[in-house]
This record gives sequence, structure tokens and C-alpha cells, in this order.
Amino acid sequence: MAILPIIGETDEITFTVASAGGDEFDNAAGVSSLQIKNTSGGPLRVEFVEQRNCSFGEKGIHVTRIVTVAGGTTMRIPRFQIWRYNNANKRVEMIYPDGEASLELAALDRPCL
Repeated sequence: MAILPIIGETDEITFTVASAGGDEFDNAAGVSSLQIKNTSGGPLRVEFVEQRNCSFGEKGIHVTRIVTVAGGTTMRIPRFQIWRYNNANKRVEMIYPDGEASLELAALDRPCL
């Protein structure tokens, strides 16, 4: 997985093209958000991999969060819960069930938004 750069409070928002193997971004403080741009004409899904076990106690069973970004739009996903999404490196992982082509990402450290 490729690691996305974190864009600070006063930095200009710049997008990074999504990687075929998935991407991840720092969420150590639990205030990071993600802005997703879909430049295609159709909807594309982004799947955030949940790191904890299912709340029913089953080992190795994870529930993922999937968002659909409509074609030609930009969507912001606010804060990700540390206990739910952070991996061992304190990063949120995401993959692309419909492929990464036409997806651009910006990981934001902007706690006031």
C-alpha cells in the first residue's frame, strides 16, 4: 500500500492518484479526514478496512466501511475512529473494489473542519 501525504491546516489541498494495491494515511491522533475525487463518469467505491474483530467476538471477522463516490464529484469523509480503523502503524487502510483509475485522494489533518 502507498502512504498518502498528510495535508495540514494551512496547506493547499492537493490530490494524489490512488494506487492499485490500495493506500493508507496517518490517523495517530484520530482527527484525519479524507477527501476523495472521482474524475470518472460513473460511481466508484472506496472500502476502508476495519482492523478490529467483529463485535460478536468472532476472531478474524472484520466489517468494512464502503462509500460510493458519484462520478464527477468530490466527497469528504470526516474522522476515522482510532480503535476501529487504525492498523498497527496507526494508519487507515483503503482499497478500491471498482479499481483505482479515476480516483484522487487527499488526506487532511484539519481538526477544525
